[in-house]
Amino acid sequence: MLREDWIRACWTPRTASRFTGAPHGYAWFLAEVNGYPRFYAWGFGGQMIHIVPRLGLSVVMTSDPTQRSGGAMGHAAICIGWSTAC
Repeated sequence: MLREDWIRACWTPRTASRFTGAPHGYAWFLAEVNGYPRFYAWGFGGQMIHIVPRLGLSVVMTSDPTQRSGGAMGHAAICIGWSTAC
């Protein structure tokens, strides 16, 4: 279990992605979907975690670790498609 203050610190904007411009905390990207704060992280091969606390929503996606993810824009396309579907 993680302390609430650590989660809050991780979800506080500290910089921006040099690839997408998205605000970035400690290993988490910050965005909004339909007016709800959304926090997400991604790893090699397209592994992703999306959390929308106000909806009680957590989504985890696993993938093939031998495949490249398509880079930041590959993930951005996934995130944009997901956010418009909500």
